Amino acid sequence: MLTIPITILSGLALLVLGQIIIRSFIDPIYELRKLRGEIADALIYHASTYMTLDEGFTTDAKEEARDAFRSLGGQLEAKSYAVPFYRAFAFIRAVPTLDSIEQARGNLLGLSNSVLGGQLERSERHRDAIIKALKLRIPD
Repeated sequence: MLTIPITILSGLALLVLGQIIIRSFIDPIYELRKLRGEIADALIYHASTYMTLDEGFTTDAKEEARDAFRSLGGQLEAKSYAVPFYRAFAFIRAVPTLDSIEQARGNLLGLSNSVLGGQLERSERHRDAIIKALKLRIPD
C-alpha cells in the first residue's frame, strides 16, 4: 500500500526538481540566446541607417537605431547576470564568454553613439566587433 504514495511523492519531487532546473538554468540561457538573435536582427534592420552617409535618413530613424542599440547593450549585460554559474556554461560553450559579452556590450554602446554622427567607419568597426564577439552569422 505504500507504493502508491511513494510513487506520487517521487513524481512530484521530480516535477519540482525539473521546474527548478528549467527556471534557474535553461530559461536564462534561452533568453540570452534569444537576445543574440534580436541583436542580429537589429544589426540587419538598422543597417541602412547606420551604414550609409547622412543622406536621406531622418533624425527619427537614426534616433530609433541609436536607442535600439543602447537598449540591446543593456539587455545583454542584464541577461548575462541572470545565468547562474555563467563561467561554467561559457566553458562548455553554452553561452558566450564574459569577455565576449563585455566586448559586444561596449561595441553596441559605441555603435549607438556613432549612429547620429554618421561615422561610417566607426559604425562598421563596431558592427564587425559585435558580430565577432557574439559569433553571429550576418552577411555583409
